Amino acid sequence: MRRNALWLGVAVFVFSTTAGAARVQLIPALPDSSLNINMQMQGWFQALENAAPNGTGWDYRVFLRRTRLILSGDFTKQLHFFVNIDAPNWGRANAGDPTGLNQVNQRFLIQDVRMVYEPVPGIFVVGGFLIIPISRHMHQSTLSFNTIDQHTATLRFQQTGTGNSNLAFREPGVEAHGWLFDKRVGFRFGLYNGVRGTTGAYDPVTNPLGGVNPDAVPRIAGYLHLNLLDSEERGFLYQGVYFAEKPILSVGVGTNYQAKSVRVPATGQLSDYRGTAADVFLEYPFGNDTAVNFQFAFYNYDFGDGHPSTGNGFFSDLGYRYGQWQPVVSYEYFHGTSTLTAPTLPDDARIWTAGINWWINKTTANLKWEFQHVRRGLLSSPSGTVLATNQNQKIITLAGQLFF
Repeated sequence: MRRNALWLGVAVFVFSTTAGAARVQLIPALPDSSLNINMQMQGWFQALENAAPNGTGWDYRVFLRRTRLILSGDFTKQLHFFVNIDAPNWGRANAGDPTGLNQVNQRFLIQDVRMVYEPVPGIFVVGGFLIIPISRHMHQSTLSFNTIDQHTATLRFQQTGTGNSNLAFREPGVEAHGWLFDKRVGFRFGLYNGVRGTTGAYDPVTNPLGGVNPDAVPRIAGYLHLNLLDSEERGFLYQGVYFAEKPILSVGVGTNYQAKSVRVPATGQLSDYRGTAADVFLEYPFGNDTAVNFQFAFYNYDFGDGHPSTGNGFFSDLGYRYGQWQPVVSYEYFHGTSTLTAPTLPDDARIWTAGINWWINKTTANLKWEFQHVRRGLLSSPSGTVLATNQNQKIITLAGQLFF
């Protein structure tokens, strides 16, 4: 009976949170302690051209892109925590899976873990499983993308050895972040695990990490953010849309480096990894609940000559919000600059996107529709003719999101 009563109490507590976020005192002896419980649900209906088993038909998919239980709070005014438990791509069909349920994605994982010490207000020392800094877009909340999802064609990292097959640009690390000069400058800098090599001779099949990062040095990364008008420094993440009354204009630069962490595919030679980025964000309200949202980010990567991800990329988003409605257009681009040797092929990208967002209750409840034309891979021969190895695909996505 006592066990049944206990489970009944847990059920009442959990399901009562569906009406809104729950906040409770964490430790009775600590008056500043608290626990916040939130849920994020993001369901997708997606149609992909030439993705059906026959190779020519449309593949229609329904799945949960994000299903997150988020626990956050405080022990004291200076000690904070954040845990994000996710089941990404729950139910997404993969090639070779006739059930339509990819078992690799049928699991929960710890997406984020942050243990935070705040020695003075606005300065944070953080350890845990952290987002790798390089640009503003890396630290933009998934609740408020102008496009439906991240611009992954221009976010390129070498990630291995952390024991997590779905790293999502996160690694174990320690960093300092915060803001200075009346929130005009935001920053985050840290050390992260990066690629961890193995002992023994390199073999592309049996020991692909042999000899990589021989000195076991960590990844070094950082991002510096300047707020020219109203400040974006309001929390750990930036937003894609603020519904602000004052204009926001910010610029940022970032870098990311790890020595001898890359194997060039064709030669097997070790190379350093370096990424640099620069970005700009603008939200300009006109009154009458209308605003322009614009962001642009440029990336330069060096994985060594002969690597398909050595090159330059950028993306640009432009949206115009009128009340709850926001039409959006976007373009994403990457061009490799390496000298490649077969069988290594380029991983270039040209992605056009157009969509419309319905911000039903701002970022807590919204519905988005998006059309994409994706060209990725070896895009053209020297004469400019599209080659057979090119991925040339149209994608239509309808996404609904709740956060409570």
